[in-house]
Amino acid sequence: MQLLSDVETGLDKDGKKMERLALVLVTQYLGDVIYYERLQTSVGECDLIAESIEPMTNKFPIVVEAKSRKEAAEVGIITKLKRLMEHAKTSFGLIVSNKGITGRARRELNKIIKEDNRFRVGVISSESIKNEILGSTLGIQEAVAALFLKTRLHEIVIE
Repeated sequence: MQLLSDVETGLDKDGKKMERLALVLVTQYLGDVIYYERLQTSVGECDLIAESIEPMTNKFPIVVEAKSRKEAAEVGIITKLKRLMEHAKTSFGLIVSNKGITGRARRELNKIIKEDNRFRVGVISSESIKNEILGSTLGIQEAVAALFLKTRLHEIVIE
């Protein structure tokens, strides 16, 4: 997957490739979607918000923050994502980050989820994409679905 390679080797200076990778993951999981990229809101810029348009599904709108950095995303990404999710009136969020999130960010995320169980947030790192999707014998859509189920978008953080 060229997008992943570009992100990991530092060829994604403006973060657009990580955002595109996040879109690929979300569309593989949700199917046909309506999505908005780099959406300006009153609470900040949202990298991606997507909602399934598949008939007969009860899938949910999801707010996605994508971070293409050499280091793990800090706690600020958690507070930003929570504000964006509240603004979008959705309980589902996803962080796609090259190096995942820091321990402090993980603790903050777990604290937010415990305080308000409406919030469902998953974290997917480049490493988990390589291990769970590219290293899978499943087809891409099934592998992405398995990764999303593994994150469960609420209880655990996969990195």
